[in-house]
Amino acid sequence: MAGLEDNPYGASAMMTTPYPAMFREIIIRHIDCKSRGSGSYNQYELVPGWRVITFVGNSQMHVPPNPKSFVFKAIPGGMYTFERNYQHRSDDWMIDIIDQESNQPIESEWYWADWSYWSGAEPDPSVCEAAASMNALEGAHEVATGN
Repeated sequence: MAGLEDNPYGASAMMTTPYPAMFREIIIRHIDCKSRGSGSYNQYELVPGWRVITFVGNSQMHVPPNPKSFVFKAIPGGMYTFERNYQHRSDDWMIDIIDQESNQPIESEWYWADWSYWSGAEPDPSVCEAAASMNALEGAHEVATGN
């Protein structure tokens, strides 16, 4: 996964998809505004820190594409998955990012991503830039305070 060569934490975080490849209602398309590549991946290695993951609904499973980018803080060694939140409106989809250790949703924010017939989901680069800035600020704080 792009970015892992710059992992200062040693331990990566992991995002696991909750569905078998043939039945994915919601698909990961980008991580930190970089394409996740092609293929049926079940796990994604993440650099700890603020991450932006862009998801899209699978129209083959009758879920509208409506791409969204979710921002959350991945901790070193953290294991995450996501699940569809059915309390959201019926003509769209929403997910919760789940910490697999506690089996509880973690705090995350979502933002609309762009969609086109030709290129599919396209995350908003400003969201990824904001996450990178938060990571840089936290890194500078750690250096300054020794924490």
